[in-house]
Amino acid sequence: MSKGVLERIEEKLDNVLELLAKTGKASPAKESDEDEDSDDEDEKEEKAAEKPATRKRTRTPNKPKAPSATDVKEKLKAVLDKKGRKAALAILEKFDAEKIGDLEEDQYADFVKACEKALGAGDEDEDDDDLDL
Repeated sequence: MSKGVLERIEEKLDNVLELLAKTGKASPAKESDEDEDSDDEDEKEEKAAEKPATRKRTRTPNKPKAPSATDVKEKLKAVLDKKGRKAALAILEKFDAEKIGDLEEDQYADFVKACEKALGAGDEDEDDDDLDL
């Protein structure tokens, strides 16, 4: 290759390295091993100083977990056992499902709430068996 071509390539490479350095995606090439060692140490110190600030707790400890497929099955079984097949099928029908497998994961929480509501309905009647007349 001619000297002019190499100079143009080197110039373009320098431009690319400058652009990368500005965007933070790469640092320009080091000129000596001595500079590399001191820069590496500086980078390590900067990263160590940044770590505590970036490690914030994002999840609250009291946040309820999303119901799993197992939770859904257990709730529907409880409805089936306590309220009967008709009640269980009615809940499935509300969600346009013939079986639990037809439910989408984003429906699980609402489905569990519907099961809990069905389980809770009628409990008041059972507690009122002792009528004081």
